[in-house]
Amino acid sequence: MITSIYIKDFIIFDEVKLRPENGLNVLTGETGSGKSIIINSIDIAFGGKTSPSSIKNGAKKAFIEIEVDLNKNFDKTIFEENGIEIDDDILVISREITKSSSRSRINGILVTQDFMKKIRPLFLDIHSQNQTYKYMAQNCHINLLDEFGGNDHKKEVEEYGKLYKKWTFLKNEAERLKREYEEREKRKEFVKYQINEIESANIKSITEDVELEKELEILTNAEKIKQLARSSYEDIENEDIGALKKIGHSISELEKISCLDSSIEDIKKELEQASDIIRDVSISIRRYYENIDDNPEAVIEIQSRIELLDNLKRKYGYTLEKVKESLEDCKSELNITETTIGKSVEYQKQADILKEEVIKKAEKLSEQRKILAQKLSEYVIDKLKKLEMPKARFSVSCETTNLGEYGCDRIEFLVSTNISQPMTAMSKTASGGEISRIMLALKSIFAEKDKTDTIIFDEIDTGISGKASKAVAEELSSLAKHHQVIIITHQGVIAAKASKYFYVEKKQDQKTTVSVRILEGEEKLKALSYMVFGKTTDESIKSAELLM
Repeated sequence: MITSIYIKDFIIFDEVKLRPENGLNVLTGETGSGKSIIINSIDIAFGGKTSPSSIKNGAKKAFIEIEVDLNKNFDKTIFEENGIEIDDDILVISREITKSSSRSRINGILVTQDFMKKIRPLFLDIHSQNQTYKYMAQNCHINLLDEFGGNDHKKEVEEYGKLYKKWTFLKNEAERLKREYEEREKRKEFVKYQINEIESANIKSITEDVELEKELEILTNAEKIKQLARSSYEDIENEDIGALKKIGHSISELEKISCLDSSIEDIKKELEQASDIIRDVSISIRRYYENIDDNPEAVIEIQSRIELLDNLKRKYGYTLEKVKESLEDCKSELNITETTIGKSVEYQKQADILKEEVIKKAEKLSEQRKILAQKLSEYVIDKLKKLEMPKARFSVSCETTNLGEYGCDRIEFLVSTNISQPMTAMSKTASGGEISRIMLALKSIFAEKDKTDTIIFDEIDTGISGKASKAVAEELSSLAKHHQVIIITHQGVIAAKASKYFYVEKKQDQKTTVSVRILEGEEKLKALSYMVFGKTTDESIKSAELLM
């Protein structure tokens, strides 16, 4: 249960601390005094939405801290798994809100808002106007009925959910693969054409196009190359002025010198070697130009081959390497097409087998829900009688529908608050006071089932008075025997039942200040007197005393 609520620089609060107790904790005060802000702060501490606008004007940050005393049977595994140590069964939950971010901590350890939302149902249930809408929305009724079923039923629902999820996955995959196969089948002939087009080109290597371009360059310039090579050959071999002739003359001259100076012998030998090398080069040049073939047919053939390869590159990639990769991709696509239909058929078989199990589970859930629906209807009717709605009727409609994530049931809560009124959807119940009591009846029943320690009501007494108020007070008092209840109320008959009475007061002088006081004894009597009678006289105080 919540043992402490600390709020600092939040909306209109400077700093306030409340210490609720076990039992019925009542928050009263004038309209707009800040009572709902206290409930809002608890909601935010447990992962509710907030924004920088909730920081009090002039402050740098807002801070909320909730202290929770865990019961002895509380399972602490979720905290231990997340590295959160708990001493003396005390949990300190805080939320710091700055202009740029907000941070949540549990016992000083940073946690995410998703984690806070996950653990929130373990500690408290806040019933606000938004939750009233949730309880009235038909699409939430199946979840509420399952919640009423308890842990064993909820496990069945979870098992069904996993099975349904697996079945839908297999079914969807089978359909997806079938569509994929059909699409690939449409492309099959085209892919075969692409494979044939690339393979028939018989690409020799990924550099064939580059090599062909070089060859074409030589062929188209054959005559010019021949002339240049021949000229180079003649410069070496010319009998009168060729390089070899001149070198031969130089060797002859060095021969003469060697007769006079033998030291020149090595130089002469080097020149002779050079002469041999040049002669070999000369022979190579001659062979080179003699082998150059000025062949127009070869030029046309190479040009045609280059054009073919360029066409493939335009269609399948910018290089022959990419073209070859495209060929492999096409072959893979054909193989995939064959395996895809096989997988589709296999998935469909598994889905068909699983569907039978899903249907059986859904039918079992459906039977369980019908039993729960009857039981819940009886519980709610009994509660409504105690809440001064003796003629009210309540039933849970269970209609069979298509298989879905929760089974094959359409669940809706139906209500009739008057004898002459037919059973209608809860959302069409007109009276605010009737809605409040129906909500309280449901909340009380679900609280008994889920064993939530703390239940918070934000003005559950809207639209009621007289005997109805007294009945609501009795119900809240009864609920508070087994749960910590925190409630905002403007009803004196409810406030009179409080085990702890908090009075929220707002003052506006130079600035807005809010204070929260615990009222006891005569102060409590006076507050009750004023709440019920609008005045504090000896007579009204005596009446308040009787009310208590």
